[in-house]
Formats: sequence, structure tokens, C-alpha cells
Amino acid sequence: MPAPKPTRRTQPSKRPPAKRRTAENLPKELVRPPRASRPETKAVNRGFNPGFKRR
Repeated sequence: MPAPKPTRRTQPSKRPPAKRRTAENLPKELVRPPRASRPETKAVNRGFNPGFKRR
């Protein structure tokens, strides 16, 4: 008797790691203006800035 086929429960499909989309590798047409309402936070979100989300 052949071995049972592996099911999704025993072998879950591997999901590729999420890519971080930074402002550097996005073309200018696809970049939307930041949704922040305060002008000082808008000025921070230019290019890649790891500390932007925490403010």
C-alpha cells in the first residue's frame, strides 16, 4: 500500500517572507503622500526612516 499523500495539515505550504517596500525602490509615480495629518510627521516620512512609525 503506498504512503498517504501529505496533507496541508502535515506539510503547510511555505509562504515567502514579506518584502519591506521602502521609498528608495519605489518609482515616484507609485508613491502616495503619507497619511499623517501633522506636518512634522509628514516631513519625517521622506525616504527610508525606521523611526517614522513610532512617532
